[in-house]
Amino acid sequence: MATYTIHISDDILAELRAKAAAEGKSVDELAEDAFRQYLEMNQWDLPVAAKREVAGAKGLTAADVPRLIQEVRRDRHYSHH
Repeated sequence: MATYTIHISDDILAELRAKAAAEGKSVDELAEDAFRQYLEMNQWDLPVAAKREVAGAKGLTAADVPRLIQEVRRDRHYSHH
């Protein structure tokens, strides 16, 4: 695992610490989760060839798409309740 330093406001750091404590996670884990979600949400910005490369690296095929759509919809549904 790599180490990378970022600069954030004291207010954001305080919120991250509180949220991490409430979830039983470290601030690093919470930040990594947030970065992962951001990348997943913005993967549609990639060109089609890059998307296929990412999907192939994850072992995904077109047959996986319906299941993945259902998972995302389910996760979004539960995260809003």
